[in-house]
Amino acid sequence: DIIDAQSRMEQSLHLYMNDIFPDSYHFIGNTNIAIGNRMSGCPPACWKHFDYIINCTPQEFGECSSRKNYLLLPIPEGKKGQHILYDMLPVAIDFLNEPLRERKKILIHCSQGVDRSVGIALGVIVTYYDDE
Repeated sequence: DIIDAQSRMEQSLHLYMNDIFPDSYHFIGNTNIAIGNRMSGCPPACWKHFDYIINCTPQEFGECSSRKNYLLLPIPEGKKGQHILYDMLPVAIDFLNEPLRERKKILIHCSQGVDRSVGIALGVIVTYYDDE
């Protein structure tokens, strides 16, 4: 019951936050990769917009953990996070190999959508996209 209540609360908060912050994610150019903040990755609404999600925060939405199209990269904020981000790049790159070939919609998010998610997205773009 507590888990259900928490899930309902997260869903309500997500709907409320989307009314306030409708731009919780942005696609990168003409790619199928979006960078977003924590609210953009909040289930179940996130699955209406994205096929694959990479969460670059240590906090996980419980109902996502068992999904094969979801990856948690528990990267802390700050200097320690910089080193872990570097270690997590190959994991993210491998995870997105098939979804990128299939042109799936991908969300890479962190708490604010300006630091860790951008670093992971940059690594993915450098690996899979050329300059054309």
